[in-house]
Amino acid sequence: MNGRGFFLRGEEVIEITGTTHIRYVLEHPEIFGVKREDLIRKFGAMDELLGFEGEARQEILSGLFKEGWIRVRHKVGRREGFWIIEMDDWEQRKDSVKRFLRAMIADGSITEEDQVKLTVPDRKSLIRASEIIA
Repeated sequence: MNGRGFFLRGEEVIEITGTTHIRYVLEHPEIFGVKREDLIRKFGAMDELLGFEGEARQEILSGLFKEGWIRVRHKVGRREGFWIIEMDDWEQRKDSVKRFLRAMIADGSITEEDQVKLTVPDRKSLIRASEIIA
């Protein structure tokens, strides 16, 4: 089950809790510098329903990652759950991720012991939040 969700870029944090990342992009394409018509075409070209979490979604999100966007989702329901943070390049995005985690720890939304699955192309790591912000 999905818990809280966010998009990050630089110091910008957009909470999208209550919807999926792809639906948020479809509803607010101007925030991401894309055209809704292009997104609709992408789903059509892949013969997927608009907003479906399939190949079109992944291709659209990958394009956003290359523009500096980071996807964050809290997965709940498996014992205490874990956080997924997905991006294109750790070295280029680590400051944004660390800033976000520190703020979430400060307000009590995340603990230093929470598990975080960092996902970059061809690599996934499951580590504690404290190890990321160190």
